Amino acid sequence: MNFTDLLTFFSTHNLIHIFFKLFSIVFAILYFFYALVMFRQIRVMNETFRTKGEFVFIALSWIQIIFALMLLFVAILLL
Repeated sequence: MNFTDLLTFFSTHNLIHIFFKLFSIVFAILYFFYALVMFRQIRVMNETFRTKGEFVFIALSWIQIIFALMLLFVAILLL
């Protein structure tokens, strides 16, 4: 790899794309950890405070975890 190839690799367009991809992956990982923490908090809340709607809370937290995994998949593979 010579200097010209290196300059074209690190052109402005490529740098913006690399920055966007890295930011997207980091954001998706952080959002996944947030979804896991929320799921754990909802489970603890349901153990201490019984309601009729605890199934709804668990279902919404599972939907959030699935969405976070899909977002992470898109950030890693498609961007």
